[in-house]
Amino acid sequence: MSLNKKIAKAIENIKKRLSSMGINPTQLAKKVGIGQSTLAEILAGAKDPRLSTILKIAQGLNCNVGELLEEEKRPKVTPEIVAESVARYAEEAGSIIVPLLPDDVAGRIPLEARDVTFYSSEDYCVVPRDWVKDPKSVFCLRTKGSSMEPIIHDKSIVAINMAEKDPQNLYGKIAAVKVEDGCAIRRIYLYGEELHCIPDNPLGPENRPYYFNISKVKNPIIGKVVWVWINLN
Repeated sequence: MSLNKKIAKAIENIKKRLSSMGINPTQLAKKVGIGQSTLAEILAGAKDPRLSTILKIAQGLNCNVGELLEEEKRPKVTPEIVAESVARYAEEAGSIIVPLLPDDVAGRIPLEARDVTFYSSEDYCVVPRDWVKDPKSVFCLRTKGSSMEPIIHDKSIVAINMAEKDPQNLYGKIAAVKVEDGCAIRRIYLYGEELHCIPDNPLGPENRPYYFNISKVKNPIIGKVVWVWINLN
């Protein structure tokens, strides 16, 4: 910042502090031992103050010189502020925000969970309101790998509805399944008590199927994939 801009910023900050402290320039001038006309000229921008004068003014305003010369600090942007701004934008656009959870967080969701609002997220998807029947039960996930190609590509975004996880109702459907290292997107087939979670694309070392005996383990289905944003790159 140039010297002239710093002086202008100092004058602006002096006026703000005078207002916030409820004192006038005459009172400040008497307090710090500066001529009233000198201070009036400084505040009007007609006279550049010496550094020693700014120091006296800062002391009279209970601050340091740096605070007068610097621009007002902007508030820290927190995830909560971002979420509030996104929600306001979505509301105005007739849309809704859906949390975009990291894979490891999605993999830690209890299998009996039906409400995603307990899980904080720093990323969100803004989608049409009619895409989401129950916002509390839906979250988004960014896919990894080619296991569900050609329908779902790597780094596509899928929406998971945790209210739909009964394997009997998901035969041939795509769902998110809880596995040892997070969660996987697979097509569901139930044969008696055997749950088969099969990739559409079996090629590749990571595109493995998963098999569960649901009479011995909890149903591993986190929720049904209800819609997809496909990455075509």
